[in-house]
Amino acid sequence: MVGLAFYNGQLYGVKNIANEAIWAIDTNTLVATVFIDYADADFDLGGFAADPNTGEFYATNDDTTPNGSGLFRINPDGSGTLIAPYPAGQTDIDGLAVSDDGYAYLVIDEPGFIYVYDLVGNAYTTPLDNPWTSAEVFSGGAYIVQPSGAAISLNKTVGTDPGVCAVTDTIDVPAGTEVTYCYEVTNTGTATLNYHDLDDSELGNIFSGLPYALIPGASAFITQSVTINATTVNTGTWTAYNPLCSTPNVAIPDNNLDGVTDTLAVNLTGSISDLNVDVDVLHTWVGDVSLTLTHVDTGTSATIIDRPGVPASTFGCSGN
Repeated sequence: MVGLAFYNGQLYGVKNIANEAIWAIDTNTLVATVFIDYADADFDLGGFAADPNTGEFYATNDDTTPNGSGLFRINPDGSGTLIAPYPAGQTDIDGLAVSDDGYAYLVIDEPGFIYVYDLVGNAYTTPLDNPWTSAEVFSGGAYIVQPSGAAISLNKTVGTDPGVCAVTDTIDVPAGTEVTYCYEVTNTGTATLNYHDLDDSELGNIFSGLPYALIPGASAFITQSVTINATTVNTGTWTAYNPLCSTPNVAIPDNNLDGVTDTLAVNLTGSISDLNVDVDVLHTWVGDVSLTLTHVDTGTSATIIDRPGVPASTFGCSGN
């Protein structure tokens, strides 16, 4: 194998000797099988990468015939789409990496540049200086995708001007004074958060399910005015989230312990501290129904519903 790529839990490799192909590699058995086959005479592939967003395969091709040398997208049918010829003066590029923001990095095995190609703008951009000082036999490239994570910070202040967010979180005012609370949230994570809840320990729920795309690094605020008649200490809680939803619309089979399954793909990483699950299931006899939530990679499972009314009743609770 002269190039490796990893996508969606699967390792792939490319060979430049027979059988030249893209191979799927089982990391447990160490057995490789042909995944995409192409004519050996069509390509001399070296650098190899998978787009971390789409799984499309890209490769550097040194063979000038029949397709020309350059950066290629390798299609599922074994054909290749020329994305761009090599930069001037380059005939042998062994390393390749593709980033999650749409750039391909072409790595040579001698002092010089790491060439950068904009896959969206369809043009080479400013190259990077490579760090090595002598020519080597081969080179490789890899791009580490930063794990996406959700995180926010909330700054709550109080003042008397309803048009301005105050800068302090305490205030001394006579009873009967109207004060304005300002709740400012900042996205400190790496994922855009699209829905929001805000609760106050004294004022109650201020909003739920508010749609607003809060991008990483951005802030948003809301004010709430209230008349204070006594010493008050309150706490605001802002929850920002991206709900995951699936509507399988499948029938629940009777007398079948296998039941039905549905999978939700989660593109965020991190530790779960709190999880809310809403399930809308229509069934004549709820005592028949069990529902579990399982992590497909680890097998960790939690039972959400387990035949309400059983074993106190043989048949459980009736009704939907």
